[in-house]
Amino acid sequence: MKDILYAPFTHNGPLCDTSLFSVKEAEKVCRFHKSLDEYKETQLAELPALANELGVKGFYVKDESSRFGLNAFKGLGGSYVIHKCMEEHKARGYDGQLTFVTATDGNHGRGIAWAARKMGQKAV
Repeated sequence: MKDILYAPFTHNGPLCDTSLFSVKEAEKVCRFHKSLDEYKETQLAELPALANELGVKGFYVKDESSRFGLNAFKGLGGSYVIHKCMEEHKARGYDGQLTFVTATDGNHGRGIAWAARKMGQKAV
């Protein structure tokens, strides 16, 4: 039986299927991203003064603005979602072009548009 995540303080049923957050699923996501020609790990920038001020051993941030040349931090999520949608449609025998729609041209929209183009699909 799959693990199910329930809303705290309610008994109205499951929020989501937690098997989507398994180590096995994370490994699939990593393999997909590493298969992209443009993929490279982003480096961590250490902020020692902030760590000192906060009283912690270390404080690091990732700058995703250069990821895939998008100047956006949502390229990884969007590309994987489009990949999964295409996999699902192909498994059902659909081989036509898909059109992905976003309500923003910000971080999310740029990530979706880039991934759709890369995978030969449309985005608006």
